Amino acid sequence: MIDFSTLEKVAEFKNYELNWLEGRDVNAVYLILVDDEYYIGSSHYVYLRIQQHLKLLLTNNHHSDKLQEKFNSIHDFSVYILERGIEKKNLLIREEFYIRKYNPSLNIMKPKGGYKHRIKDIIKEKGLTINEVAEKMGITRVTLSTQINGTANISSYEKIAESLEVPMWQLFASPEEVRKESGASVCPYCGGLLDVEVNLRKKG
Repeated sequence: MIDFSTLEKVAEFKNYELNWLEGRDVNAVYLILVDDEYYIGSSHYVYLRIQQHLKLLLTNNHHSDKLQEKFNSIHDFSVYILERGIEKKNLLIREEFYIRKYNPSLNIMKPKGGYKHRIKDIIKEKGLTINEVAEKMGITRVTLSTQINGTANISSYEKIAESLEVPMWQLFASPEEVRKESGASVCPYCGGLLDVEVNLRKKG
């Protein structure tokens, strides 16, 4: 159980307005609280990432069906910082730590009981072979195959994602979830994050 009184609230979406309460954190793990449930993520630019989450939620296109469903019923949320000032290379590791610690009900992937991943499918989609990915990682094909088949830890998943040039969460997301997320937040030309500006107008 999280004691939210010990956490710093940095933003809230209420009455169709997103209000940023504190500094725009860089390299942090954040938590989105919707009613009594929450979603945990990490980002190099938290301010931009929260705007991206909001745009996806408002257009009913968020990659987490659970977060989308909860937002549709509540229509507001608060954002808290779990940890800030993290080295960029360690962001996913720290995100994984908090997902394991707090078991958020609104995330699309959780480590409890093991992950169902799409690593083999992504390798094929990239036009690569397991041998080629293993070579990029500096390990043997046997080692990579063993990791794919069930012995990978968070560090291994991070290295596999890096070798495939995808965010780690995409290893565990469906093609539909990837399309939803990528179409809204990734530039089709350079692959970088798009600067999303949200303008809201309440009907009626």
